[in-house]
Amino acid sequence: MRWGKDGNALLAAMLAGFALLCCASVACIFPNSLMSNDAPRDAYRAFNMAFGISTSVMSLCYGLAVARFRRVASKVFFVGAMGGYGMLACGLALAFAAGCEGEIELAGAAGMLSGIGLAPAMVFWFGMLTFLQERRAAFVQGWQALMGGVLFASLFLLTADAGWAIILVCVLVSWLCAAVVRRMEKACDTHSFHEGSREHDGASEDALDALQVSVLPVAGFAVVSFLQGALMAIAMAPEGSPWGGIASSWGAPVCACALLLWTRFGRRRNYTVALQVVLCLIAIALVLVPFDALILFMGAGYQVCGLVFYSLVIDELSSRRALAVVFISVGYSFSHVAFMAGLYVPGRFGVGSYVAFHQSMQLMVFLAYVVFAALLIVTQRSRKRELREMERVLFHQREEQEQLRRALADALEEKHVETCRAIGCRHGLTKRETEVLGLLARGRDVAFICEELYLARNTVKGYSKRIYAKLGVHSKQEVIDLVEAERHMRS
Repeated sequence: MRWGKDGNALLAAMLAGFALLCCASVACIFPNSLMSNDAPRDAYRAFNMAFGISTSVMSLCYGLAVARFRRVASKVFFVGAMGGYGMLACGLALAFAAGCEGEIELAGAAGMLSGIGLAPAMVFWFGMLTFLQERRAAFVQGWQALMGGVLFASLFLLTADAGWAIILVCVLVSWLCAAVVRRMEKACDTHSFHEGSREHDGASEDALDALQVSVLPVAGFAVVSFLQGALMAIAMAPEGSPWGGIASSWGAPVCACALLLWTRFGRRRNYTVALQVVLCLIAIALVLVPFDALILFMGAGYQVCGLVFYSLVIDELSSRRALAVVFISVGYSFSHVAFMAGLYVPGRFGVGSYVAFHQSMQLMVFLAYVVFAALLIVTQRSRKRELREMERVLFHQREEQEQLRRALADALEEKHVETCRAIGCRHGLTKRETEVLGLLARGRDVAFICEELYLARNTVKGYSKRIYAKLGVHSKQEVIDLVEAERHMRS
């Protein structure tokens, strides 16, 4: 893509639209920012449950629809996202009404509409990053997480009514940015989906490579999402931490700053190593870090794992946007399923406050075990993948060496044949005599020549005598020396 004024404007529109939608996404995870503070806590739970389930299901359906309707994948991609924005706006309005009325059923419906709308809208923006260069895509991801996280964290200083209104405005402006980006993208002549009957020859290979690459980050993303849900359930409980929500909301901006610095100054970005480091630090933090700081750290870890997963998929499938959308949709779905599971784990262990969390050795050991298991899986799979990469490189090297050997052998054979033809033409040899000469010059005996040319033994002996006579030699060794001298002279 050519980046002039239009390209910079496109990048600015992407940053604005993505960041504003990110703010709305975080708001849906913290429904107290959408509803009145007087709303019953069961209404928050109903919203969270409906939101998580609908987001997971809709994300999968959206990705599968893009993959299924390949002839019109681009239209499905855009229209689905635009429809998602409309559903999200309706869900936010219904959430505000549910908070004012205090109706649990209405809150559940609001969560369902919000999840159905948010899933295609978020996947849309991640899918739009596939035509950017690796560094530019990471740049956009970092800034959208920073801007969206800071905007939402600032909303905690406002009332619920003001916060809801600002989030609704963010959604509407993001929707306008999405429409503008779509139009500008076509004007910039960027690659889109492979519509129609055109298929990428390496589609299956691309899918397999992307699957191998994304298994590790999606596993880490799911585990951290699970932990994030568990800690948020404790923080938002009636006896939870008063600063838990604020600490968690500031975790994403902190992580985004680290990603931007890494993108700006890092020469190489090893996402697998970053994932391993995050999981190791989280496991240590579960035991040593105070609860509010742990919430902040977990929010940052959640953001890191998400960005690692999306970055790997985008880099691996930058030329196959439809396939990238499928993988992003699956990862986005799994993360919300894991988050939902985490919301109900503390209740199963009877933990309703952060004090009880630190006193519950069973829950802490269980969470630490989950993290260490994920770390072990990531480490082992990473080593196996490195070994497979080494084996593939060695296999390709052996193939290249074999091809080079064959090419060299073919070149020598061709040169040998040309040399024998030149000698034959100069000394008046027939075509068959020239063929026999080529074999004699290689040191072949009579039996081999008979089998190679399907000739009788006496016939071969007759050819040999006539060749000796015409060339003026008396032995096979003299024939070999004559051909070698001729080849050196021609060289």
